Amino acid sequence: MPEEKPQVVQGFTIDQVLELLNHQSVENQKNLLLAIQELKKPSPEEQAKLDQEHRKLKERAAAAVKVAMAEEQGKENAAKFCPHGTTHKGTHVFTHQWRAQVMTPDGEKPYYIPRCTQCGSTWDRVYGLPSPKLLASTDQMTQGVNMDQWSVQDIERVVEWAKRNPAAEEVTA
Repeated sequence: MPEEKPQVVQGFTIDQVLELLNHQSVENQKNLLLAIQELKKPSPEEQAKLDQEHRKLKERAAAAVKVAMAEEQGKENAAKFCPHGTTHKGTHVFTHQWRAQVMTPDGEKPYYIPRCTQCGSTWDRVYGLPSPKLLASTDQMTQGVNMDQWSVQDIERVVEWAKRNPAAEEVTA
């Protein structure tokens, strides 16, 4: 009689099948994500276009910075070279062009900011004051600052006072 060979059962249990399917699913998902990433990559032509757009954006930003710097330099030059006044051609009398209006924002003490009507500069830019704001008196609040009636000497005195009294310029309540 022929010898019987032991039968080897080759098979998988349900748990092993589920584990294999789960592993295969994870691998398929990874492969799918890699394929999607590859599809999302721009073509060489598209990449060149994106690079060019990025380069143009950087150039525009650099140009905007240059324009802003030129504007600031223009303001400084205007303040530096502006006489902040006019001289009457007939009488040769110099009249300053500083004007101001009292401002009363909520939560702050009333103040005014002298501004040249020719160049738009404020005293902090022209005279180097720590703040453009000057506290307004009660009379100035009711009758206006009336800087057009100030003499050049009045302006010089107020500027010197503001330089010596920086604490008086703080207007926060």
